[in-house]
Amino acid sequence: MVVFMNLIQLFNLVVISHLKQQKLSVLFAIVSIVLGVSVYVTIRLTTDNILTSFQASTNYISEQNTVIISATMPIAESVIPELLKIPDIDVIAPLSMHFVKAYSDNKSIGYVPIIGIDILTLNQIIPTKNTFEGLGLSNYVSFLQDEPVNAVISKGLARKVGFSHLKLLINGVYKPIEVKAVIDNATIWGDEVIIVDIKNFQDLFKEYSTVNQLHLTFNTSDIKKAIAMVTSVLPPSLTVTQGNENVQYAEDITSTYRFNLNFLTCLALLVTAIIIYNAISHYVLERRRDFGIMLILGAQPNHLFIFTLLTSMLLAVFCSFLGLLVGYLITWLNIHYIIQTFSSLFLPLDIMEVSVPLSLAMEVILIVTIIALLVGIFPCLEAYKTSTRQTTFYQTYEQQFQAKIPRFTLLAMVLILVSSLGLIPAILKWNINIVYISLSGILLGTAFFLPALLSYLLVFLRKIIPPLWLEAIMAVEHIKITMRKNVVAIAAMSITISLYLSAMIIIDSTRYTCTNWINQILSADIYINTKNSTFSFMGNYIANEMVEFIVNRPEVEATNLLTHRDISYKNKSLRIIGMVLPTIGDYYKLPLVQPMDKKQLQSIFSDPRNILISEHLAHEFNYHIGDTILIPGHHGSLQLKIANIFYNYANYQNILIMSNSLFMQLYDDPRIESALLYLKHPALYQPFLDSLKEAFPDLNLPIQNQTEVKNRGINMMEQTFKISKAIILAIFVLTALTLFNVLEQLILSRKHEFTIFWSIGANDYTLIKMCLWESFIIYIAAVLGGLIPTIIGLFLIFKFLTQFLFGINITFVVSYQSIISFFILLSGLVVLDGLLPAFKMRTFINVKGLKYE
Repeated sequence: MVVFMNLIQLFNLVVISHLKQQKLSVLFAIVSIVLGVSVYVTIRLTTDNILTSFQASTNYISEQNTVIISATMPIAESVIPELLKIPDIDVIAPLSMHFVKAYSDNKSIGYVPIIGIDILTLNQIIPTKNTFEGLGLSNYVSFLQDEPVNAVISKGLARKVGFSHLKLLINGVYKPIEVKAVIDNATIWGDEVIIVDIKNFQDLFKEYSTVNQLHLTFNTSDIKKAIAMVTSVLPPSLTVTQGNENVQYAEDITSTYRFNLNFLTCLALLVTAIIIYNAISHYVLERRRDFGIMLILGAQPNHLFIFTLLTSMLLAVFCSFLGLLVGYLITWLNIHYIIQTFSSLFLPLDIMEVSVPLSLAMEVILIVTIIALLVGIFPCLEAYKTSTRQTTFYQTYEQQFQAKIPRFTLLAMVLILVSSLGLIPAILKWNINIVYISLSGILLGTAFFLPALLSYLLVFLRKIIPPLWLEAIMAVEHIKITMRKNVVAIAAMSITISLYLSAMIIIDSTRYTCTNWINQILSADIYINTKNSTFSFMGNYIANEMVEFIVNRPEVEATNLLTHRDISYKNKSLRIIGMVLPTIGDYYKLPLVQPMDKKQLQSIFSDPRNILISEHLAHEFNYHIGDTILIPGHHGSLQLKIANIFYNYANYQNILIMSNSLFMQLYDDPRIESALLYLKHPALYQPFLDSLKEAFPDLNLPIQNQTEVKNRGINMMEQTFKISKAIILAIFVLTALTLFNVLEQLILSRKHEFTIFWSIGANDYTLIKMCLWESFIIYIAAVLGGLIPTIIGLFLIFKFLTQFLFGINITFVVSYQSIISFFILLSGLVVLDGLLPAFKMRTFINVKGLKYE
């Protein structure tokens, strides 16, 4: 017990007293580590909440015991009695949908999907926490009244209109809707949805005896047997899809999103590890004389080792708790914006509250503590090896460090080489985790390469700096003799600069590539689309008489009519699109991997079994131009030939394009979902629109012009970059803060030297120049260190990995706006990191300098 109390007193004397003296340094270290931990917590919390909300929104279609029956034509209700005979079916829920124009207080709120379902099955269809406890038989009667029609609306629509009376424009007549309840979460039809009973839906649209879909829930564990029984009683035109297959598309989309966030999380932890190492290493180097004195007075080296390691652990645990709090606050403040971004891109989501699971808190504390333990051992060993003969002169430490530079350089070359070679098996095995590990290895190799780079840079600067630039020469000499102190922070900044530059170039290249693609692909003058813009599994179709009217209008030069079907192909989601193939080239400017002129296109389109596939689909299944592909249809499978491959940068990337006639042959579906119209002259847009509204006064279809569609596409593309850019900027800021702490310590360590200069006539301007030169040289070293992994990483990514990481080819582009913004950011950091310590030093000199005199 006495020994334990003595150790506590010694720890208080050795550690706590020093931390109190170095409050500013400790504060900067704590802030930097807390920011690093908070970035990790923010990413983890955001990802977990998004995935939880996604699971809730798709719960009713993602369960294994759920089956969706759909068809290319309306489903006759006569199949329901046959299904009722199957004992394994627990719930049968019919669904229908239309897209109508809605009004609130005589103000249009745009087109809204109205869903017709059996109200009694609402909680089975959307099993979420609602503002009501369920609808029993007593409430069900009220949903059967004719007018006003009672409805359940989604939370997003409730935010817009409240509980006011809604009106729907259906077949030229306004139908009143009364809101009875609100669904707390979003649905796959969007976050602005009206749900009514199927009977009222049929009365509103005069569509009796048919529905769009049937959702079945089984009460047996033998799902395959139950599906076989269902298939046996259904007509061959109906398709049975198991619920968990419907979310394959969304999972494919979010997988890359999740992996990219995980990669940024790992980089945040890597930078945090370097910051912890830098803080503990500074602590050991600052205490070298104290450690020597303690050894002379009888302290044991193992005590110094334990105290230093304990300092690292306490710092890590303390910062973990603060990082959890800061990360939670950041997530809480920004989660709804992030969810809105995610919803506009993929699936409409809604999050009621942000929760921090106990497992996440334990994970953060454990990971950061382990990092502190691993990186803290090396400075602790230096404390353990402290010799009384090495306590007077710091040069012995620098000499030891200089002697280790060749080893660091060799280790760096090995890391970079092995990591680069590690990408080969990663690509062959299609393992994205190994790709990220290899890229991280390249970044880490740069950190070990930096000491040699900094040494050569200082030697080079010493040769080229004119003798009259005394401030610059003194800065070079000071950095040279304190390299052991600053090289770790510079390495962290080099990694961050490399990450920032790489992300900036990839974002610029992706933006350029996607913008060009959008400008090519969205070249029609008018877009008529009956499908909901969000992640939808069903929608309406354009009436045949409207299609005929559009095709025969004199204002229209060409028309591309589209329809689609999503199928499961080799356990992957595949979207099959039927369109008017002859419009490709002159009108529908689909970018092809193998460019073709008009004559070549006409030649391949003359064979109806020629198809086009997306670049991602070709890469996924190793297809090439001229290969054949077997596509299942209602009457068996057809062998189709790949005539060409096209570039695709939309969210849905596995796409196959065929002619409308072939689509009809496969799926017996002559209906059209979208119409792309190419006018003879842009000025004919309004006359065509007027004639369409005159011919169809009850038009319930969204009509958009080219500008509206392009702006929407570009806006969705920009949304994909915001989250990653924010995380990268956060990592950049926390690393810059760490480097500022190092610079301040280096500059303040020269206070006696600066005081002497001031006493012999140096002015404040000279002091500021010396500080700015020190900041400038260190940042130059960080930029040069960051260029190596940036060049290697970008070469590997654009040469070999764009298909692997993004599923598409990307054109290498660097915008001058990004370069200017980077240099402005870097220049601002150089000036701040030089001026702030200079002003602090000036205050010190004005006090101490007078005493010196």
